[in-house]
Amino acid sequence: MRDKTRELLTISLDATMLIILLICGFFYWDLSTWFDKNSWILNLCSILFPAGALHVFNQYILAPSVYYLAIFVWHNMGHYGYYKSRYGAIISKGIDWLVSCKVHWGVEDQAEVEQNANTCEGLMAMRISGQHKEKSEIYKQAFITIISNATPEGLPSKSLQHPTVVCTSMLLDLVAKEREDPTGISIDYDKYEKMANNLWNARSQRSGWGVYITKSKENECSLANTYWALRALSQYKVGKTKEFCEYLKLIYQRGSKSTFGFQPGDNPRLVTTAMYLNLYYGLDSTLQNMLNTTYNPKSALEFVYNSFVTHNIQIENETLHGMKVGKVPGPIKAPWKHITVGYALDVLLTAAHNKSLNLLKRNLLFIRINKLIKANVKEDGIGYCYYLPQNMEHCNTGIFTYPTAYLVQGLSQINTF
Repeated sequence: MRDKTRELLTISLDATMLIILLICGFFYWDLSTWFDKNSWILNLCSILFPAGALHVFNQYILAPSVYYLAIFVWHNMGHYGYYKSRYGAIISKGIDWLVSCKVHWGVEDQAEVEQNANTCEGLMAMRISGQHKEKSEIYKQAFITIISNATPEGLPSKSLQHPTVVCTSMLLDLVAKEREDPTGISIDYDKYEKMANNLWNARSQRSGWGVYITKSKENECSLANTYWALRALSQYKVGKTKEFCEYLKLIYQRGSKSTFGFQPGDNPRLVTTAMYLNLYYGLDSTLQNMLNTTYNPKSALEFVYNSFVTHNIQIENETLHGMKVGKVPGPIKAPWKHITVGYALDVLLTAAHNKSLNLLKRNLLFIRINKLIKANVKEDGIGYCYYLPQNMEHCNTGIFTYPTAYLVQGLSQINTF
């Protein structure tokens, strides 16, 4: 409940109660005593004296009760659309902050050099929110930069100097969306069909993909990387093959009770469970029915809901293994910080829209989102805003760009209402 709403509601309740008291005084009390010089002031004071106490009562007890009761009734009638304007403002301010960065995009807002992964994240935020149309030239320039950085094998990470699964998958995802809804960028789509085939051939036998576009050892595969690959490939020719469908089913069977960790056998994680629920929602009914023999989307949704809404998990840390491949420089393993809000809100807002969450859970979801915005979305001083997740460290060289990109992606699902 916003402060201005509380104040306006409190003033209205104060005025209503004082009017009621005055009416009671005039119509039900002995009016002759009002004009008695020894008693009319006392009678007036007896009416006005409770005003202070009533104001406190209204402000902290009655006003919130009336507000949440009205919201409950309003939501029970199926009305959630007014969140579009509230969240739409955050989305617009977040995109404005991203495009105000020196380059599009680096790890931080003050970065001097673009990073391929961060650029893809920014492009996806613009595309999913629809801002790629309003800021079309910025979108096109960043997209052309990414395309020019790609090799026939895939899109490399600049820091690792080798095509990676996540960078390549995000690029393939963006190209697929460009093919579906063109913005005027010239693209050789056959090139990306070949890139998708190359990515498909880099899978391991049982556990998906590792960091690089090369066959990884089973214990070096990441179910987060695998999600990105499967999501991208499902939009290409290889994703229509029988082999892909069988492999998709195999990966879903690697979960535990419809939840997923970072690797098979790992503890359930919010981010990966939300990833695979998101992938499931995007599949056609034939593939969903195939997965339903072993995968229960309701159980996955319950886990995502409890993790995000009840436990407020905003960050999850994964350790990537198999970083050193051949002559590729770098450590044997490295941390990867996952921002949960994009994946969690994607599936939770979809579920809320489809009434897969009951009324109470829908209301609690929006309360959680509003609290997250109030506590973790910061104004930059010129009307823009960025997202700093709970317990995320500050960066001395600037503000991380990717949390805001994922916040925009998640909040944009409110547009389905």
